Amino acid sequence: MLHEQEAIVVREALLVIDAQQEYFSPWGKWVVEGGPEALDRIQMLLSAFRDAGFPVVHITHEALDPDSPVFRAGSEGVRMHS
Repeated sequence: MLHEQEAIVVREALLVIDAQQEYFSPWGKWVVEGGPEALDRIQMLLSAFRDAGFPVVHITHEALDPDSPVFRAGSEGVRMHS
């Protein structure tokens, strides 16, 4: 419940989901087909949204199992690809 505060309404935002090393690095375990092209598009969108002052939200996931071979917490695979 809002008390004497105004809600901030944002109509435009960019959600970047799972742009993680495990998918996009050559050494990743689940490299996606067309990854380099997808990264080019993601970078273009990131620049456009940031230049326009719109929010950018990055969604990532990590494996719950500490012995998982992919997306293990703290591993290079869960880091955002840059």
